[in-house]
Amino acid sequence: MPSLPRVHIPDLYAELWQLLRQVPVGRVTTYGALARALGDVAAARWIGEFLRGHSHERDCVCHRVVRQDGSLGLYAGQPCEKAALLLAEGVEVRDDRVDLARFGFENFRCAKPLEPLQRFQAKLADRVLLCPLTNRVRRVGAVDVSYHDGRAVAAYVLWDVAEQKLAWSVTAARPEQFPYIPGYLAFRELPVITDVLGAARRGGRLADVVLVDGNGRLHHRHVGVASHVGVLNDVPTIGVGKSLLCGRTDTTGMAAGETRPVWLDDQIVAEAFRPRETGKCLYISPGHRVTLNDAVRVVRAVQSDRRVPEPIYWADRLSRRAARAGPHQ
Repeated sequence: MPSLPRVHIPDLYAELWQLLRQVPVGRVTTYGALARALGDVAAARWIGEFLRGHSHERDCVCHRVVRQDGSLGLYAGQPCEKAALLLAEGVEVRDDRVDLARFGFENFRCAKPLEPLQRFQAKLADRVLLCPLTNRVRRVGAVDVSYHDGRAVAAYVLWDVAEQKLAWSVTAARPEQFPYIPGYLAFRELPVITDVLGAARRGGRLADVVLVDGNGRLHHRHVGVASHVGVLNDVPTIGVGKSLLCGRTDTTGMAAGETRPVWLDDQIVAEAFRPRETGKCLYISPGHRVTLNDAVRVVRAVQSDRRVPEPIYWADRLSRRAARAGPHQ
């Protein structure tokens, strides 16, 4: 079997600033144009949120970014400042809108750093195995990641299915180095998740199957974070998503405990699962070395009256607690 693919995770923050510095005085660009220059329009929302809340200095050029319809959008400083700065640079602003046909700029020089990540995911998708679990599931693991003050903190928990109790846990932390962009969650969370799984393996605490707070085959390229975790760590994994990333399903009138198929590219890749009579569905998809039926069965085995399965609940709780405690806990 060929060796596993390797990929360089780019510094998107640095890449974005390089793009911003290319926008000339007297011109504007859009969040979407910046995202396309990075390699995927899915990055547009992150760009908008980042520019609204970044450390804003006097010489910052973030005022040269507007919405796709030319409206000024949000700004890190005072809204009136954005129009004033553009006017001072020769950009005409009428009714809080810029004529992109006259002032728009999209001629960026950029290597599109998200595209190699897409190619990596396409190769990794070919390594995903959808096969039945071979052993009785006695121990279910779960991983979750929380963020605080620039740190990504992962927690791994081991859940005893027969006793329905937490048997073991471990946390690990790394600097936060990649933003949240839909479809690219693995590049944000995989390094620190690998840390806690490594600790579990060294301690003999690796579960029969691991639940991942995210998606598996329910992904634009059929390889969500749960599939990355499974293939690259050689463990059976199940994705448990809290929202529908992609695909289509009908959850109208679902009863507690009911599941319904989620379709993507004319395939059933996941099941929508309503754990309680009220509240939103979960979206269960195989990550690696499990079938969809196995995935649903395992989640049901560790579900209580909470919305999320017990192992994920505890992984979330422990990762949040460790993140708030800081590096010197």
